[in-house]
Amino acid sequence: MDRWFDPSVTVINLSVPDLTAQQIVDEINTIAQSPRAARSGWLRTRWAMMTPTQRLAWSERRRGPLMIMWMRGGPDGFRGLGQSFSEALEEIDR
Repeated sequence: MDRWFDPSVTVINLSVPDLTAQQIVDEINTIAQSPRAARSGWLRTRWAMMTPTQRLAWSERRRGPLMIMWMRGGPDGFRGLGQSFSEALEEIDR
């Protein structure tokens, strides 16, 4: 039997929500309002300085990496990344 196909193995279906760029912005805005995130360099210096239009455009351009981040956060999405969330945003902003 092919080692990649074993009917006795249960496959976990990881469903990825189809978040729009605006929903991504809303999620980041919510996280940015928390006291812990307020200390984050990237959220404080970069995100906070963007206009709503710039935030939307930024999220649209980086939707692919943002969705990967969402998946890595598990059922809690971006919040599930904890402290690494801000670092990941900084990384994809380069």
